[in-house]
Amino acid sequence: MYQLMHQRRPEVIMRFLTWLLLLLPSVAAGQPQLVGSVDISDTYRILSMDVAGDTVYLGMAESGLAELVAIDASDPHEPTLTDWSFEVGFDVNDLAISGNIAYLATGHPSMELMVLDLSLPTPLIASYDTPEEALTIAHSEASKTLLIGTKENADSEESYFFDVSDPANIVFGGAFEAGRDVGHVPLSKQMGGFPANGKIIARGRGAADPWLTFLATDDAANEFQVISNINDTVMVPDLNGDHIRHLACVGDSNTFPNFTLHPGTWCKVLRDAVWHPEFKVTNFPRIGATMTDEPNNDNDAYALLEMAIDADADLAILAFGTNDVIRRTPAQIVSAMRELDAMSGAANMAIWFATVPPRFHPSTPANSVEDTNALIAETFGPGQLMDFFSEFSEDEFQPVNVHVNQKGTRKRGDIAVARLRAASFPCADGTDNDGDGMVDFDGGQSIHGSCDVTCPPGVSDPNSDGRADPDPSCIGGPSKDEGRAAASTPGAS
Repeated sequence: MYQLMHQRRPEVIMRFLTWLLLLLPSVAAGQPQLVGSVDISDTYRILSMDVAGDTVYLGMAESGLAELVAIDASDPHEPTLTDWSFEVGFDVNDLAISGNIAYLATGHPSMELMVLDLSLPTPLIASYDTPEEALTIAHSEASKTLLIGTKENADSEESYFFDVSDPANIVFGGAFEAGRDVGHVPLSKQMGGFPANGKIIARGRGAADPWLTFLATDDAANEFQVISNINDTVMVPDLNGDHIRHLACVGDSNTFPNFTLHPGTWCKVLRDAVWHPEFKVTNFPRIGATMTDEPNNDNDAYALLEMAIDADADLAILAFGTNDVIRRTPAQIVSAMRELDAMSGAANMAIWFATVPPRFHPSTPANSVEDTNALIAETFGPGQLMDFFSEFSEDEFQPVNVHVNQKGTRKRGDIAVARLRAASFPCADGTDNDGDGMVDFDGGQSIHGSCDVTCPPGVSDPNSDGRADPDPSCIGGPSKDEGRAAASTPGAS
């Protein structure tokens, strides 16, 4: 026996090596890998990044060279630095791109906010002078607003917002005192082990292959990196079949971005926590908004939810009540919630409600928050609720106020992330029944046969119209989800 094994040993080893070579690519394929990079210059230092289609715009520290440059990432495996650039003469600390418009937060002494039309040969179309250097910027396409944060100024505010409905004619909307620098909230130092040297400055995705991740880093050798396989798992259903798992945060001033806080809103915590090409978060807040209908204006959940529906959101989280409990009864508030629930159901959109938060203010009617939350719990199941009440204390709110502070905002975001990750959708078969590499949420047709006038036994067709109506999220609505079968790799470390 030993002699036989000894004689066949080279053959066994060769077969083992062949098997190992076949195995290795499939193992490596699921791991984060550097698939493209650009070594920009020893002189450049990246401070910011945003992506428009397949063009990556990088904001740089002042170095005597142009401070805004562009990378062509139409082939993300071979990205190249383009000839286009814009010279600011000072640091470009942050930037936001919307269509052809670029908003820059800079260190320029008289144009800390710059607005560029990237389609023009002379792109600067507007600017604004703040008392201190602009450090960070946020743009909301939904509300046509722009917020910038600056360095601390003992005699002035550090947070400014603008109406940018007409980017060439921006309108100052107000300023808030933060009492400190209002700058970036740092990202994780690495994602999936990248960059191998240095840390992440910003991240993004391109149109050519949105499953790849663009990293702007302080790596001295490859400042811009393209990484594969660093996507998080997403528990938001794709109810309209557009391959976007769109989450809408809908709320009042406690949902509205506030640059005096880090993070500025609990919705941003959600956005930063889940990194996936099909995951999208849009904020729909208004200061002073109510859950109940405001007949003389549109500053209520009805108008904001309609905006979320028009934006093709799949799941909306509604966080109201602070402004309702001082003027409406618990029954009126819950009645509005029922109507909003029906409104979302008719639009084939899932909806969750946050409970009414504590209200540490003398104007709060006794037990109004507690009674409202009790009725909410009686009316809606736990699968449709998110707790913004029971775990909060007064030290998580601004003094004698109804607004959460930085600690409270972070806690809200953490609760929302945990609630999202705990969501389960047991009705989904979640399998690749037909072997095409895609999860089949097809109502069972890939198992039992397709529908033709009538559906075979086992195929979901609750309205008997001869077309499958799958409900992978178990929320009572049809879905056309054909999401990717492969589980995505956990992201930020």
